[in-house]
Amino acid sequence: MSRKVTGPSNAELKLRSDLDRARRDLARVRRGAASPAPAAPAAAPEGATTDAALEKRVGELGHDKERLSKLYFSQLDENRKRSARLHDILRAVTEITVHQDFDTLLGNIAEAIRSSLGFQIVFVRLREPGSSKLEAKAFAGLAATARAALAATDVLLEDFLSWLRDDFKVSRSYFFAHQHPFSRLLPAGYVPDLGQREEWEWHPEDVLLVPLVNGRGEVLGYFSVDDPVDRLVPSQETIELLEVFASHAVVAIENARLYGQLTQRTRELEDADRRMKEMDVLKNQFVSTVSHELRTPLTAIRAYIDTLMATGVEGVPAARFQEFLRVVDDESQRLSRLIESVLDLGRFDSGNRRARRQPVELAEVVAEAVVLLRRVVDTRGVELKVSCELADTHLDADRDQLRQMVIHL
Repeated sequence: MSRKVTGPSNAELKLRSDLDRARRDLARVRRGAASPAPAAPAAAPEGATTDAALEKRVGELGHDKERLSKLYFSQLDENRKRSARLHDILRAVTEITVHQDFDTLLGNIAEAIRSSLGFQIVFVRLREPGSSKLEAKAFAGLAATARAALAATDVLLEDFLSWLRDDFKVSRSYFFAHQHPFSRLLPAGYVPDLGQREEWEWHPEDVLLVPLVNGRGEVLGYFSVDDPVDRLVPSQETIELLEVFASHAVVAIENARLYGQLTQRTRELEDADRRMKEMDVLKNQFVSTVSHELRTPLTAIRAYIDTLMATGVEGVPAARFQEFLRVVDDESQRLSRLIESVLDLGRFDSGNRRARRQPVELAEVVAEAVVLLRRVVDTRGVELKVSCELADTHLDADRDQLRQMVIHL
């Protein structure tokens, strides 16, 4: 964004034309005074008066020309400075929009305002989506103690909106002059020591706020700027430049937030994918383990059934027949327990498992588990002892689940 440098104004061109015309008249008069003329005593004083008037007019026109020339070059220099300033602002806007890290972005915004628009102190307050609190998020030109003081106090969105009165509105910003009593009703915040100031200069109690509003009309926060480098209250042009910067900052802030959300969702999806792969591995291991555990009692049952079928019931002694039946019964119960455990896992996974709580004597449950495990213990030559050192082992629990837990242990 740049301004077109204009040429000489119409007033300057008219003055130049008048100056050239006066010079030609003066030269003509001087030529007439140098040529021989008839004796006319009364003509000399009149000619002298005309010559003096023309010389005075020439001097005035020359002075006007010099003044207009200075004005022209001053305006030209001012346009060049304005163009350079706009160039710096555009460069700063471009730089802040490339940063995706939210905290880095906010710090760059505050620093860019301070360096590009001529303020010694800048800080930014923002609110998180869905929150009603405006928190101090970024600073420029402030010491650590001042930053801590600002960060310790939040501003409610409702309070901030109540400050935005038409009496203080300048363009889309709000300036609270130190002469106005309302400036003393604002939160104390941080007041810099600016030394002695003239009445028309910027004072420590002066406040300039630039709201940050997105395209949906939602207030995201605001800039607060202080202590202009030229010590003057900012002009309308400077405030409008602040607002241009604020518009770009809003876009950059929302983009950074969207990028942060996208990064978080991507991480969550990656974690979910990793967990799915782990669950797939666990599922395969579980299926393998369950198949092995189910196959063991089935193998035992099948072996005894095959023996009975091959020998015949009449050919097996009664005592041995009873032993076969006991083994088949034990293994079938074991198989039933395994199936119930698998079903319980499914119920727990779906959240449909409800514990049937009742008073349970833990010592009795352990004794029942020992009876069920006695044959396995004897077969493997393991010595199993039960020691109960507590006088009271009553629990409020699901008896079946507790027994299964003891058996697994």
